[in-house]
Amino acid sequence: MRKTLSILLSVVLVFSVMAGAEASFAKKAPAISAKVLHMKKGQSHKIKMTNAKKVKWSTSSKKIATVKKGKVTAKKAGTATITAKVGKKKYKCTVTVSNGKKKAVVIYFSATGNTKKAAVKVKKATGADIVRIVPKKAYSKADLTYEKTCRANDEQNKNSKPAIATVIKNLKQYKVVYLGYPIWWGKEPGTIRTFMTKYSLKGKTVMPFCTSGGSGIDGSIPFIKKNAKGATIGEGMDLTDATTAEIKEWIK
Repeated sequence: MRKTLSILLSVVLVFSVMAGAEASFAKKAPAISAKVLHMKKGQSHKIKMTNAKKVKWSTSSKKIATVKKGKVTAKKAGTATITAKVGKKKYKCTVTVSNGKKKAVVIYFSATGNTKKAAVKVKKATGADIVRIVPKKAYSKADLTYEKTCRANDEQNKNSKPAIATVIKNLKQYKVVYLGYPIWWGKEPGTIRTFMTKYSLKGKTVMPFCTSGGSGIDGSIPFIKKNAKGATIGEGMDLTDATTAEIKEWIK
């Protein structure tokens, strides 16, 4: 009986060790450090691929942006796609090169597309450049329900700052920032908290705008004012159903 028990224990131990070894050698999925890159002519930025040994880099337009071992260099105004190929899978980063002349930029986060529509209207009304804030982990429909257990609700309750995959190399060139976002549970979403922690808006004029199901923008303004240190904060506006004429009136 003791001998049988000893054998069983040995077998269990062997399988435990094997399972632990298998877990430790489990490969993590490759990830690209930037999915959106905004820069001006002459600037460079190194895009990194984690959990990947062999990466083949390419660009959709060498005239706009070149890439060598992940280092992207802006050549002229326009948009190009940088692709990092790992095995058979491709990871992409959209690179927008500004001419460096514009002094206003629309920076926005949109999970469902509503804020994107408003942001495009602001861009057209102002002639500003435009940059989208992209989270490293995209939001699914399940993440955006009003259930207590959904990801967005959890992030709001914890005042989380989820990682973003947007890099803005030329923020210094802009004097006015139109900052757009949806209102989640009465306040700004976590991606905006991340952005404002990562980037300084000192010396700029910040014009907050939002899309909302009814809460309006007021609940987000205290955070914007507190974290945009040294910036001038303009009147915030809910642009959910705003017309072009109303937007033009707001930006005067």
